[in-house]
Amino acid sequence: MALNAEDRPRRDIIERLICDFHVDLAPFQTVEGSPDDGFASERARLAPMVDDGLVHINGDNIKVTEEGRAFVRSVCAVFDTYLQTSKGRHSSAV
Repeated sequence: MALNAEDRPRRDIIERLICDFHVDLAPFQTVEGSPDDGFASERARLAPMVDDGLVHINGDNIKVTEEGRAFVRSVCAVFDTYLQTSKGRHSSAV
């Protein structure tokens, strides 16, 4: 599958979350294809997960909590542009 400039940083963010359960967004904000708003819409979509104790956000650092590990796919889905735009095309977490 071919990746465009926007896909690459998002792929790397998702990979860090899946593998390490945390990611520092700072390096990705200057990469070609990253949103100019510093992932503001993604941070907003994470807010309910923060309220539920599944994710902690400290500046540019996003950490999935122990309780949130079972929901890491849902956390990652926030950064997947294709899940946001093509409902029904891809699988989703329950």
